[in-house]
Amino acid sequence: RAGRLAGQLKRGRHMNRQRSMTPAEFDALAKLGSMQQGPAKEAARLVLVEDMTTAEAAKQAGFVGKAGYRAAYQAVKRAREKLELAHIATGTSSGFVSEPSE
Repeated sequence: RAGRLAGQLKRGRHMNRQRSMTPAEFDALAKLGSMQQGPAKEAARLVLVEDMTTAEAAKQAGFVGKAGYRAAYQAVKRAREKLELAHIATGTSSGFVSEPSE
């Protein structure tokens, strides 16, 4: 991870959250948030678990063009909003910010 982060910083990218989710945390969020199987869920997983940028995740999940990027961006945003609501409900801190990386 450290090498990947260094490469992203070198290319002008940055991580906009403090930590990644584990696959188990993402699965729980997907169940709580009623996420449907498909490219939007995969894009959200790639961003939140695998530390990809939204653009990279959109491409890998099969989205194409600006509309595809926007769909992936919205999926990540909705997932983060649901995560934040879960943390508010439980009185814990998420360590995430609300806007996806580009």
